[in-house]
Amino acid sequence: MEKIFVKGFFVLFLFVVSCSDDESGNKEVSATHLIGSWSRTVENSEGKTIETYMFKNASGYTHNYQVYGFGHGPVTELGYETEDSGDFRVEGDSLFLEPNGATGNFSTQFWVSENALYFRYTSSPADAPVTSQLHYDRVD
Repeated sequence: MEKIFVKGFFVLFLFVVSCSDDESGNKEVSATHLIGSWSRTVENSEGKTIETYMFKNASGYTHNYQVYGFGHGPVTELGYETEDSGDFRVEGDSLFLEPNGATGNFSTQFWVSENALYFRYTSSPADAPVTSQLHYDRVD
């Protein structure tokens, strides 16, 4: 019985390793794929957020985050907004954002598919690492 369990686990392991979850369809990415504006809106009954990245040239970006509602006022009025800018670089399928005046940076796996930009990153909350994926639409 133990041998069957071990063999079954091994086959499952090979299956998982051999399957690719790469949804990019774009194996070769570069900074030029990012040039332009990308936005995502998240909306529910409490309010909405609008997050926009503008990649201006081969290394500069601006990030804008707007909050409507969510305790910052009516859902129809802008209650909170923040903006930062800085430099970015691409290494393989990784994007590194380095905000001006900040000591840290943000890195993520990314890909562009038609008019969509995807970020995949791992955050580390208290209980365990969580892989997340964000989708931004081209707006220019």
